[in-house]
Amino acid sequence: MSDASTDDDQPEADPLSAGAYLRDQREKAGLTVEDLALRVATDPRLGVFERLAWIRAIEADVAPLQPHNAAALLGAIRLDLAEVAHLMALARDRQPTWVGFDPATGAGSMA
Repeated sequence: MSDASTDDDQPEADPLSAGAYLRDQREKAGLTVEDLALRVATDPRLGVFERLAWIRAIEADVAPLQPHNAAALLGAIRLDLAEVAHLMALARDRQPTWVGFDPATGAGSMA
C-alpha cells in the first residue's frame, strides 16, 4: 500500500477570505499596512491611525470588506473586483451581518 496521497485524497481548503486576499495583494505590491494606510483616500477622511486600524481589521476579518471599502482601496492597490465580490458573497453566507465598525477602536457589532 502506498502512503503517497493524491489531490483527490486531500480535504477541500477553505476559500480565501476577503481579508486574506487584501493582505496577499498588499504584500504582492510590496506594501506594509502603514504604506497602504498612507496611500488610501477615505471619504469621510480618516486619520492615518484610523486607516491603519481599519485596514488591519479588514485583513484580520474582524471587519468586512464592503464594496465602498474596496473602491477606496482601489486607488492605492490593485484588486480584482470580481474576486472581491466573490469573497464578499462567501463571507455573507458564512458570517453574521456587521452593523457598524468603529475604525478608532476596531469594534463592531453583529446583527
